[in-house]
Amino acid sequence: MTTLPESPPLPTELSHPLSGPLSRQIWRLFWPAFLAMLFETANTVANVFWVGKLGTQPVAGVVSSMFILWLAFSLLNIVISGVIATVARSLGARRPELARHYATQAFFFALTFGAAVGSGGVILGEYFFRLMGNEPEVAALGYRYLAPLSAFLPFLFGAETIASIFRASGDAKTPMMVTSSALIFNIALNPCLIFGLGPFPRLGISGAGLSTGIAYFAELSAFIVLIYVRKPSFAPGITTKIKPDAKTIGEIVKIGLPISISGIAFTIVYLFLDKLASSFGVFALAALGFGNRIESISFLTCFAFSVAAATLVGQYLGAKDPEGAQRAAYKTTYYASIVTGVLMLVFLILPYPIVQLFSSDPQVIEAAVAYLRIIALSQIFMGFEIVLEGAFSGSGDTWPAMLISVPGSLARIPLAYFFAQFLGWGVAGIWWALTLTTALRGGVMLFWFSRGGWKKKKVAGMSAV
Repeated sequence: MTTLPESPPLPTELSHPLSGPLSRQIWRLFWPAFLAMLFETANTVANVFWVGKLGTQPVAGVVSSMFILWLAFSLLNIVISGVIATVARSLGARRPELARHYATQAFFFALTFGAAVGSGGVILGEYFFRLMGNEPEVAALGYRYLAPLSAFLPFLFGAETIASIFRASGDAKTPMMVTSSALIFNIALNPCLIFGLGPFPRLGISGAGLSTGIAYFAELSAFIVLIYVRKPSFAPGITTKIKPDAKTIGEIVKIGLPISISGIAFTIVYLFLDKLASSFGVFALAALGFGNRIESISFLTCFAFSVAAATLVGQYLGAKDPEGAQRAAYKTTYYASIVTGVLMLVFLILPYPIVQLFSSDPQVIEAAVAYLRIIALSQIFMGFEIVLEGAFSGSGDTWPAMLISVPGSLARIPLAYFFAQFLGWGVAGIWWALTLTTALRGGVMLFWFSRGGWKKKKVAGMSAV
C-alpha cells in the first residue's frame, strides 16, 4: 500500500462528528440524508409526469427502466458502502490522510466502474427490457430513455461517491444541498428536452434520459468545484494524478460487495412479484405499485437513519470506542422504530383516504388498502433491518447483513406463490409474503447484531499503513 505521511492534528472541519450529545449527532446526519432522498423521489415522479404527456407506452418504458436502474444503484453500493466504512473509521481514528487515501481510490474506482456499468446499459439495455417480458415497442422506448442516461453513469457514480465521503465525515448537509440542486435543475430541464421548449431540440423520451444524465454531470462538477474551493483534508485528490492502489480498492469492494448483492437480490425478487401480481389482473399490479410508493416514506426514513448509523458506527470504531458504536446503532434504531411505529398506525387506521389520493378504481383501492394494513405489521421490523444493515456496513462487517437479507428476499418468491396460489389467498398472499419475510429479516438482524462480532472487525488499512 502507498506510504502515507504521519497524521497531523485533526483539522477543525473534522472536530464535530463525535462531539455533542449522541441524539444531536444522529439527527444532524438523518435530516439532510432524508431530504436528499425526498428530492430523488420527487425527481423520479417528475420524470414520469413529463414523459406521461407523451402517452402510456413511453411511461411504461420509463417505469420498466427503473428495475435496470435499481440494479445499477445496487452495483454502486459496492463503492458507497465500502467508502463510508473506511473513511468514517479513518476519521474516527483522527487520520484524515488515510481517509483521503481511501476517498481518492474510491473515486477513481467509481468513475471506472461507472463507465463499465454505463457501457453495459448502452450495449445491452434493450436486451434487458425484452428479458423482463416487455412488448417490443415498450422495450424500444425504454431503451431510448435508458441509453443516454447510461452514458452518464460514470458521473453519477463519481458524484454519489463524493456525497458518501462527505457523509462519512459527519457532513450530510453539503451533499444534500448539491444533490438537491442538481435534481431541481433536472426537473426544470426535463420538459425542455422532451418537448423542445425554447432553443432546445425536441427529443421526446430520449430527452428525459439525457436531462437526467446532464444533471449527474452537473452534480459531479459542483462537487469538484466545492472540493477545489474548500480543500477538505478528507476529500479525494481530484486535482492530482491518481495512482490506482489495487489493495485499497480491494478492501473497499470486499466491504461493499455483500450489500450490493443484497440489493440485486431485492430487485430481482420484485420482478418476480410484479409478474405474479399481474397474473391476478392490472388492478393487482397497480395496487402493488401504489402501495410500494406509499410505503416509500418508511423506506426513505429507514435508509436515512441507516446513513447515520453507518457513519457513527464507523467513526466510533475508528476512535476505538466499540461501546459508543453500539449505543449509536441502538439509539438510531430506536428513533427509526418511533417513526415506523407511527407510520404503522397510520397505515392501519387511515388506509382508505391515503389510497384514494392515488386511485378511484374500487378494485385497486381494496387491494392497496389490504397492502397497507398487512404491510403495516412489519414496519418496525423493517426499521431494524435497514438501520442495522447500515450499522453492519459502517463497521465493515457486511457479510452478516447479506446472509440475512438475500435468503429473506429469495424466500418471498415461493412464499408468495404458496400463499397466493396454493392457499388461494389471492393477491393478499403476496402482501403477507412481504410482511412475514420483512419481520423475519428484521428480527434476525437485531439478534445477530446483538451478538457483537462486528465490534472486532478490522479494516486492513488501519493497521497496514
